[in-house]
Amino acid sequence: MSWIRKLRKIVKRHQESGFKAFRPEVKAQAIKRRGQLYFRRTKAEKEFAEILRKNGICYTRNKPISLDGSGTRYRMPDFYLPKKRVLIELDGGYHKAARVQAYDEMKDKAVGFRTFRYTNEEVFSNGEFIGAELKRLGF
Repeated sequence: MSWIRKLRKIVKRHQESGFKAFRPEVKAQAIKRRGQLYFRRTKAEKEFAEILRKNGICYTRNKPISLDGSGTRYRMPDFYLPKKRVLIELDGGYHKAARVQAYDEMKDKAVGFRTFRYTNEEVFSNGEFIGAELKRLGF
């Protein structure tokens, strides 16, 4: 099924459920952005994906998640664990700025999912420990 058909099904489902503010062009932009992010992985993301695989943890990468429920604002976490509704973000040097940290906190609260944040340095130095800890928590 092409992405256009999927988008039409989503629009129809949201219109039938009463979402008035649903904007399909925003969803289409989110899907396009996901494709860009999906193929441009950082070294830390590749390493973390391998750690999750070794520990048998099921995940999805860069899944668009609505921030406000209306379909007008989306967030794409680096990793999404669907069984437990957990988001995992890997933060590079860009996320050290106070302005960016404040924005990240706002996103974490808005979604309503449990969010774990790790720096790239933590993934490279303590990756196995992080994987084992996530497995111990039941993810």
